Amino acid sequence: MITMEKGLIFAITVSILLTLSLPTSGPAGQHNKGITPYGDFCERVSHYGMHKRMLSNEEVKEALTHYFGEKGLKFELVENSGRFVKAIIKDSNKVVDTIILDRHTGRIRSVN
Repeated sequence: MITMEKGLIFAITVSILLTLSLPTSGPAGQHNKGITPYGDFCERVSHYGMHKRMLSNEEVKEALTHYFGEKGLKFELVENSGRFVKAIIKDSNKVVDTIILDRHTGRIRSVN
């Protein structure tokens, strides 16, 4: 026969195990349907390989317009100098993500 104390321990153990098996929220943006999945890149820029040169400002804008436009989002450049470009991503004027784009690889990464 199970005593009340053993039953309580069993219930707590089962609760902990069930909690541990539940999916957790992932990196920034995951709760927003994966706006910028970790390690993603813009196929229009590269297939995640090094370029012989850094992308120009116009190429960066085209790449971000293509990548986020397909998701119905807009972007605003915050920092646009050096190897990395920082931008905020908006959905109906609401900021939903902040990203950096590597001008050498085309990699896009959320920095939220």
